[in-house]
Amino acid sequence: SFRTNLLLLHAIHHLTLRSLSTSSSTMYRQLASLTEKLNQISSQVAPAASVLNAAPVREPHAPTPERYNGDFGVCQAFLTQVSLVFELQPHSYPTDRSRIAYLIGLLTGDARDWGTAVWKRQGPLCNSYSAFVEEMPPESFQWTPEADRAFQELKHQF
Repeated sequence: SFRTNLLLLHAIHHLTLRSLSTSSSTMYRQLASLTEKLNQISSQVAPAASVLNAAPVREPHAPTPERYNGDFGVCQAFLTQVSLVFELQPHSYPTDRSRIAYLIGLLTGDARDWGTAVWKRQGPLCNSYSAFVEEMPPESFQWTPEADRAFQELKHQF
């Protein structure tokens, strides 16, 4: 009869809803459990990752190049030695500016005076290592009286 079929459908509907509710509750508990485990793992991994990030990079030792005074005969050897330091210790000299500062620290005499004057100006040469080195030809340290006067005037500006 129709009533019996209707009661039967109602019972099936009720059982289906109960089954879905039970399945939903089970899935919710599993999701909560997985979330808790993920949070535990994340809290264990985060300190380990920060230790890895905090660990300093140990770069190989590079001997300090001999100081350079502008002598034409040793310019290329000097620049090669400096480039080897940068190759072996890239984290110590990551920017062109840090490389230029290191190189200026190795200059002596007229070469040091030139490098110091360029650095004090803080012009474009201080931002490009290759441009700085190109402007540093050994001949520029063979002072003429005119170059010396111009340099002295520049020094007095700072």
